[in-house]
Amino acid sequence: MAQVAPKGALAVTPHDSTLLTTVCTKLFVGGTGTVSLFMQDGTTAAMTAVPVGLYEFGGFQRVNSTGTAATNMVAFY
Repeated sequence: MAQVAPKGALAVTPHDSTLLTTVCTKLFVGGTGTVSLFMQDGTTAAMTAVPVGLYEFGGFQRVNSTGTAATNMVAFY
């Protein structure tokens, strides 16, 4: 499968109701911790002990404040 380059990036401020301006597919985590994502289909995905790095999570619309301890995040679309 070919790797698709992102079109752009957004700074992430975790929030429990404000959506990102576009659906994102990748998340860079700069400071390890838990991550709670509000997915495009309306479900929540929670990951524990996410280490520093770039991850492909599929279509997410928000990084939830509740359940997220990771820091320095950037979302890519």
